[in-house]
Amino acid sequence: MSNIILGQTSDKLKEAESTFIQNPEKARKKALELYQSSPKEEEKLRVLFLLTNSSNLSGKLTDAIKYGNEALFLAQKENNVITQIKLYAILGNLYQSIPLNEKTKIYLNRAEKLIQTIKIPDSLRYIEANVYYLKGMNYANTLDCAVAVNYFNKAISVYKSTNSPLSTINLKLAYLNKGFCLIEMKDLDNAEQMLKLAQVDINPNSEFLPSFPEIFIKQQNLFVDFGFSKLLAARGQIASSNKILHQFLSKENMPLVQLIKTDIYKQLVDNYLQIGELSSTESFENLYQAERKAVQKKQEELLNVLILAEQKNNKEENQNIKRKYYSLIAIISLAGVFILIFLYMKIKKVKLKRKKIQKSIIG
Repeated sequence: MSNIILGQTSDKLKEAESTFIQNPEKARKKALELYQSSPKEEEKLRVLFLLTNSSNLSGKLTDAIKYGNEALFLAQKENNVITQIKLYAILGNLYQSIPLNEKTKIYLNRAEKLIQTIKIPDSLRYIEANVYYLKGMNYANTLDCAVAVNYFNKAISVYKSTNSPLSTINLKLAYLNKGFCLIEMKDLDNAEQMLKLAQVDINPNSEFLPSFPEIFIKQQNLFVDFGFSKLLAARGQIASSNKILHQFLSKENMPLVQLIKTDIYKQLVDNYLQIGELSSTESFENLYQAERKAVQKKQEELLNVLILAEQKNNKEENQNIKRKYYSLIAIISLAGVFILIFLYMKIKKVKLKRKKIQKSIIG
């Protein structure tokens, strides 16, 4: 009977893992059910990892931190370096979304350092590429695009050599963000090439289409179009750039457009300023500042939530350390008592021997 239960648990875990790419929220719920049912020891790390990754992609960031730290502790205990690298990458990506660039850098540096300590199997090299990609994003966010492009190139090279479904998605993202960096660096022809490579073919007969979730296709192609609006502006084709940007705003209630609304307003400000239309510049500057403040407020709220989550984790870790410390003290104290008893008995024996010797001398 127990073997049947264990087999069912394994099947459930495989099912949860298989739904991750297409539906992270569904995978998260399945992983949470497995976690709450106390998975067997050899599957616990996989459950925790899936729970961390799916929580991160589902926007449950406090859960991602909670389960990520628990998974990291277990991975370190089991000396599972591959999973440690994955977890550092996930946590780095999480803090990058706030953004907390210094915190991001700490996690990604740890991941990159671990990569150098082992030989990663070819089937898992996408993990290495993910770290390079995220490091590229970290440098891009801090406007160090030359270094960012170097990391994007590393990521692209590895992604192209792997067959992982996630690699096909992340390769597109690497092309996209390399393109954005090249625009900043005024390398416009190469930027255009990257944006074309970043586009997802929506032809139903495309051999790559099954690898891409529908939501990713929509989001990716939206970002690519925004990239082209920036490229056109950089080439002085302001009217064409504005046409794309205003098309976005005509659909502003779409959730995807909300993701880049601040960037759209900022580009419109720059565009109208470039052609000297000051009234439009001022109008979009006001919209940009209002949107930027709203985004910053959300980021600050999220940051406070994450800080509290970290403090809670640290408190629990400290309590565990204290418990171990007190246990150690108790063991040492107990050992000390045994030593004192041993010494007392030894001294007592010595005293008895002395008395016997003294009696024999007197006698």
